[in-house]
Amino acid sequence: MAGEEKVRFPAWVGGIGGMSCSLHTLSGTNSASRVLTLTLPAELAARRHVLAVVTPERGLLEIYSPYDDDAAEAGDLLVPSEILSWSKARAQSRFTVSTDDLDGLRPGLNTPEVLFLESGRYRFALVNGIDAALLKTNGAAVRVTAACSVDWAPQEARAGATRL
Repeated sequence: MAGEEKVRFPAWVGGIGGMSCSLHTLSGTNSASRVLTLTLPAELAARRHVLAVVTPERGLLEIYSPYDDDAAEAGDLLVPSEILSWSKARAQSRFTVSTDDLDGLRPGLNTPEVLFLESGRYRFALVNGIDAALLKTNGAAVRVTAACSVDWAPQEARAGATRL
């Protein structure tokens, strides 16, 4: 997790803990090949964890962190992805999104960025936290509740594409 040395991640494709990613390989050659269906666990308690993704080159990015409606002012929240946010994950467990539209947030930064940029395996996971210092202070280790992975092999012409 953020601030810690890299930990070996299983090479499985598919999912664990009621989470799945499909298609397992996305190519970006046409709009259909850029569609990812991410199914989170059916139980809300399992979805009430940080949804993070480990990218092939940039490392860890946060998709959402759970929060209580009462504890947060709307203006104080930093929402990395409007497409797949905690407010939406509270009400639904299945998301069909284009790889063009999914954003993530690097730990310590305030500006979300496009998630699918580099080729390789993207590992999505619901975890108890991504802040290594906070986990250490609380005497906790990173615990994965559910996870899945997808391989992204973008078409060469799209490799340098940017989104405004």
